[in-house]
Amino acid sequence: MTDETTNVTNGNGVEQQGKKSNTTLIVVIILVVLFIPMILGVFLCGGAALIGIAVPKYSDVSESAKMNACRANMRTLASQEVIYYAEHDCYTESLAELGMSGIVCPECSQSYRITVRGDDLTIECPCGHGSIENGRASWSN
Repeated sequence: MTDETTNVTNGNGVEQQGKKSNTTLIVVIILVVLFIPMILGVFLCGGAALIGIAVPKYSDVSESAKMNACRANMRTLASQEVIYYAEHDCYTESLAELGMSGIVCPECSQSYRITVRGDDLTIECPCGHGSIENGRASWSN
């Protein structure tokens, strides 16, 4: 480390002799080298903690949304069955006859099971999200 003497002009235009020190630069470098990793570590660990909290919550929300969509599909099928019954005086087990051949459970992508026994109608989810029997849903919400 060397200190250099330099001429510095003050605000009044008068030259003064001053010392220019390299120690300030070295102190700043040391502080940066010491504190930047600590600051980054806090942010990275904090970020990891947030990800650890957010991912399970997203998963729960995603599963809940798929279940709700599945149940909405079953309600739609039940409504279509009521319309079909009014037109044909019977229910059908065929999704194609209901005009709903492409409808599947959002979670497992399998078709719904429709069972007709006389005037009794059951619509079941293949993944276990519930069923509708004679217009009554097996779930409470």
